[in-house]
Amino acid sequence: MAEDGMRLVQPPWTTNADQGPRRVGVELEMTGLCIDALARLVAERLGLAIDARGRYERALTGDPAGDWVVEPDFDLLKRLGREEREAGTLAGDLGQSAEDALAWVAESLVPVELISPPLPLDRLSEVDELIAVLRQAGAKGTSDRLINAFGMPLNPEIPSTDPKVLTALLNAFLSVSHQVVRRAEAAVLLIPAREAISSLGGRGMRGSSDRRTLPRGRPTPRSDTANAREDGLMSTAPKTVLVLCTGNSCRSQMAEVLLNTDLHGRVRALSAGTRPGPKVADGAIAALQAIGLPTDGLYPKDIDTVIDQPIDLVVTVCDNAKESCPIFPRPVTQIHRPFHDPHGEPLESFLQVRDAIRARLIPTVAEALGLDATKSE
Repeated sequence: MAEDGMRLVQPPWTTNADQGPRRVGVELEMTGLCIDALARLVAERLGLAIDARGRYERALTGDPAGDWVVEPDFDLLKRLGREEREAGTLAGDLGQSAEDALAWVAESLVPVELISPPLPLDRLSEVDELIAVLRQAGAKGTSDRLINAFGMPLNPEIPSTDPKVLTALLNAFLSVSHQVVRRAEAAVLLIPAREAISSLGGRGMRGSSDRRTLPRGRPTPRSDTANAREDGLMSTAPKTVLVLCTGNSCRSQMAEVLLNTDLHGRVRALSAGTRPGPKVADGAIAALQAIGLPTDGLYPKDIDTVIDQPIDLVVTVCDNAKESCPIFPRPVTQIHRPFHDPHGEPLESFLQVRDAIRARLIPTVAEALGLDATKSE
């Protein structure tokens, strides 16, 4: 469940690959409301009909976008709830007793999910209003109990099938995936009971995604705001910094890695070039590896692959990039900090540029974003 007062922000792309309205699937996890109570509230709010599909699953029909689903986040219980048993027989009575025991335990530990159909973006305000109604009715989210570690996955439709756009989306995911894993690991420490219950189902707490017509990513067990507030892993959402040079093969690559290391958790650094070269310079790779920094996955990227991301700060590190810096689709702060180009020179030159970037650029970026460069996450 989202926190009171939060609002869902519209993305920069509002159309899909077919130039129709872009859609997003929403999942809300909560406790405090039983399956039937949740189904009734949503059905009344949205004018839908309730269709029972098993003892623990409810489909809410009648929405032009598709069916809404209410169910426990527990695959084994859902499977048991679809089984028919013969009453008065030993097998039937034992099976029902086992199911009743699981349902009783799950009632206090396992969240109930409300799963939307793919909704047009202009209907996200309905979800926000629905959250307020559910909270008023007694729904509880992550902040309400220590053992609550719920997610609110948003499963958006891709805006374009253009290879450059898909590459940019994958780059964006990979650049923050370590933070997703870190938050997930922290959340798991708080939910040993839920994990024990889910292991009985053999597939974990998350169900299959075949109920979705939209692509589904790996959801985080807790919402970003809940982790920021309760786990103390980060005080604010990371700022996105784009380091730009001509070839994206040396200075900007070293700056990207150094920013992500020295300002970890507070800055998400990307790099790109106005005319990207064929590969990252061997000297740049060696200079980073010499101080134990990761270099896997570094490659020159064109500015077009990142220009539509929500960038907070652009840093140009060569004069050519400054002169040919593109016009971004939204206002963004830009600063220029040039560094010597060590291409074709001995490794010592790359080491000197690396150290100059760390000494001069890190404090400059931190100051521009209002961060403390001496603080480490």
